[in-house]
Amino acid sequence: MIYQFKLRAVSSEPYHWHKQIWEHFTYDCRPFVFAHDDGNLLCRSSVKPSCQSMIIRAPDSLVRFNVTANVVVKQSGKRRPVTDMAALTNWIGRYINDVSELVVNIPAPMRFCKRKRTHNTAERSGILHRVEFSGVGIVSDEAFCSGIGHARSFGLGMIQCSRL
Repeated sequence: MIYQFKLRAVSSEPYHWHKQIWEHFTYDCRPFVFAHDDGNLLCRSSVKPSCQSMIIRAPDSLVRFNVTANVVVKQSGKRRPVTDMAALTNWIGRYINDVSELVVNIPAPMRFCKRKRTHNTAERSGILHRVEFSGVGIVSDEAFCSGIGHARSFGLGMIQCSRL
């Protein structure tokens, strides 16, 4: 079963969103994927959360999809953003079959703060190189349930689908 629920975001920081959602689970591994949408957190999980949720099904046919992902590759031990259109098309094709009407948008990178500076620790921050994909295709069950790409714990990678 796949459970879906919505929460009101209490912060503008992706790290805090993840922490807020995590409070609804009692598991060692992260059993959810989520997306931030207009002050709300839309969450999907294969494990029943402690809050009210509804049961949904993974799409089994052609759907219109929308996903924002952190598309990176490792080069010399560091993650580098992918910006080449052919590489981005191949990347999304690993998760969504028979892709058509693909539109790719690359917004400005998003900075985030993971841990605030204290008297004995430095501030930890990072950059998310987001890529927005939309189009028509067949979404795999695993990609629908678990999300795609890196930075899923920061609200990226959740595939949102609608019927054609």
